[in-house]
Amino acid sequence: MGYMRVKFKKHRWYSHVLKCKDPLILSVGWRTFQTIPVFVTDDVTNWKRLIKYTPKFGYCYALCYGPIYPIGTSFIGIWDLDD
Repeated sequence: MGYMRVKFKKHRWYSHVLKCKDPLILSVGWRTFQTIPVFVTDDVTNWKRLIKYTPKFGYCYALCYGPIYPIGTSFIGIWDLDD
């Protein structure tokens, strides 16, 4: 277990905007866990800047706590299991 930074993009079919520090269920490989991601973006000076919402188009980074996986492993984020 540890902190990880994942490259994150909201799917175009999902109409809602994800907010920072909202619980999110991540499925990576055969593990499923709940975490609270913090969304950040790269600044001009190579600093990480906190953003409140995911961008409509483009990528951002999500910093979260969970099991460590190798670089390049795909994951899926689910907001609610009922849907």
